Amino acid sequence: MAAGRWLWMLALGLGVAHGAAIYRWVDGAGQVHFSDQPHAGARQLQVHPDTVAGPSARRLELRRRLLNAYDQEDARNKARQAKARKAEARRKRNCQQARETFQTDIHARYLYHYDSVGQRQVLSDGQRAAVEANDRAAVRRWCR
Repeated sequence: MAAGRWLWMLALGLGVAHGAAIYRWVDGAGQVHFSDQPHAGARQLQVHPDTVAGPSARRLELRRRLLNAYDQEDARNKARQAKARKAEARRKRNCQQARETFQTDIHARYLYHYDSVGQRQVLSDGQRAAVEANDRAAVRRWCR
């Protein structure tokens, strides 16, 4: 019984969607009725598929624009997140390198640099203190 009712409703729905006639009438109590069957005093309405079949072109365009805006925002967010991950990875690498350099410099017996002819020049105490201060500053800058 229920399957027959669903089949009838499906057939009625397909008929309406394909331009079938719809009848409208007002009963004695002023109640408006609609049917696919003619009734005494009913006026026939012609329903076209484009008026029944869903959202208007304007609404579809607005939906498309909204989805496009969401996609663009999502792409911008993903790009920002990728950029932030890349910056964080760079910061971690630089932090690790700054810490290693600092530890090497403070535990070294002496520090040196090479002069223009390739000879080692041992740094004075003042120069060593400046190198260690630069190392500390690098650790502070990269290791937040």
